[in-house]
Amino acid sequence: MTRPALDRLIHALDGIPEGLAAAYRDALADRRLAWASPAVFTVGAYLGFYGIGLILSDPSPHLPAMALAVAAGLVGVLAGIGLGWRAIPGSTRVQPVDRRLLTRYGLLLLGVGLVALVAYFVKIGYVPLFQPGLEQSRVDAAEEGGAPLRVLSLLALPGTWILVAQAVASRDRRGIILATLAVAVVALGFTLTGNRSPAFMAVEIGLITGLLAAGKDRLGARGVALLALIGILFVVGAGLFGAFRLASRSDVYGPPVPNARPAPPDYPGLTAVAIKGYLVVPIRNLDYTLDGVPDRIGWRFGLTYFQPLLTVLPGRQNTFDADLKAALGQRYAGGGTVPGLLGEAFANFGPVGWFLVPFLVGTAITALYRASRAWTPALAALYAYAIAHVSVGGVLSGLAMASVFPFMAYAVLGFAVVGLPIVERRLDRRGGGAGT
Repeated sequence: MTRPALDRLIHALDGIPEGLAAAYRDALADRRLAWASPAVFTVGAYLGFYGIGLILSDPSPHLPAMALAVAAGLVGVLAGIGLGWRAIPGSTRVQPVDRRLLTRYGLLLLGVGLVALVAYFVKIGYVPLFQPGLEQSRVDAAEEGGAPLRVLSLLALPGTWILVAQAVASRDRRGIILATLAVAVVALGFTLTGNRSPAFMAVEIGLITGLLAAGKDRLGARGVALLALIGILFVVGAGLFGAFRLASRSDVYGPPVPNARPAPPDYPGLTAVAIKGYLVVPIRNLDYTLDGVPDRIGWRFGLTYFQPLLTVLPGRQNTFDADLKAALGQRYAGGGTVPGLLGEAFANFGPVGWFLVPFLVGTAITALYRASRAWTPALAALYAYAIAHVSVGGVLSGLAMASVFPFMAYAVLGFAVVGLPIVERRLDRRGGGAGT
């Protein structure tokens, strides 16, 4: 590293406390909370999931290490927010995309995704949601349906978010109704696959996108309370979905007794079990990761972040969650053991990763937040996915654990922000503007 570059780096690092203070001043300005700021959303989700996880976690010899990991990660996120706030000026401007061109792009993604989803159901020949042993049958169905159709079907998600953003920004009531209907159809379609994550992402990120596109990135006390209530309802909804999957397992209630009616599933109890499991996943699976790495699985040195991309290669290519499950000899139904943000960081970089990865995440998401605050429709969709990915999906599962979707989503939504304006300019030069 050259001396001028080193001096710039030192200057940037010196400005972290000032940048962090500025981020929180901004988040609390005008007596309204900037709920979408990483200083609020990312830090809040991190403390919520890992804090609750530590409280509810079972006794473990790794508890001191896990507490250290959570503390180091929090310091890393806060330092990253401070650096990211200093790195990008708040006056950054991004060229908006012609609304008709953006709408057509969203419709194209939605159409391809829905066609692939229908083809997926046709290929497997049944609806996984209605199969016994749903926890495992959804995984078996994914293998039968094949990766190409599953990956293409996920294009429907960013397609709906783009349509929501464009309709809300345009204040087009008819468009808002149709975009909401598209979200509902996509969520229902993925619910039928038995997979919770894409169904909930369709709705959750659609809501965040709509709020940002409407300029509602700051809310008063009532708005924050309503948003918190919606978040609680999403958690309960995820628990109900998990309860349904648990109730479909024959081992929950055992084989039927001859001439006796099977007892109905205890959905309230199963929902409580599912919600607790959902909340303790980051800590519990960090515990599992510490059991597996490096004794049973060697250090990955960044490989886990790219393993989902390797699944497109011929033959059977596992992601790290499947490797960890196999190394620990776990036999439960369903997918792999996702290590969460801190477990994934440890598997790649050891204890240093507990600070390094959250620091990089905090820097990147804050820089994107600063650059996105014009809230053009395309930026609203991109940032809505990014903040949900790193703050919720990343903490729960890891940044890139079991799916190529994060790579695909950033590429597709990033193209809407950067690529479509280039397409629009070329169309204009040829005399065939986006509206023709």
